[in-house]
Amino acid sequence: MAEKRHIVVVCGYGCHLDTPLGRVYLPKVVQFIKEQKPDRIILCGGYTQQKSAPKVSEAALMAHYIDKCLSYPESA
Repeated sequence: MAEKRHIVVVCGYGCHLDTPLGRVYLPKVVQFIKEQKPDRIILCGGYTQQKSAPKVSEAALMAHYIDKCLSYPESA
């Protein structure tokens, strides 16, 4: 029997962190990732707000946020 994988798909929700995206949605995503420790995370979202966030994709913004939250400082 094949081994089961825990894969999480996170849908984009805008390109500005001073909205519910950064205040509610992504913190809950980070908390879920820390607790559930999925094997893979798929981030979805395109360039939806070109006037207010040019050249920023929802997926890239979320990847940067999540990576920053899950990164640990290097030991000195």
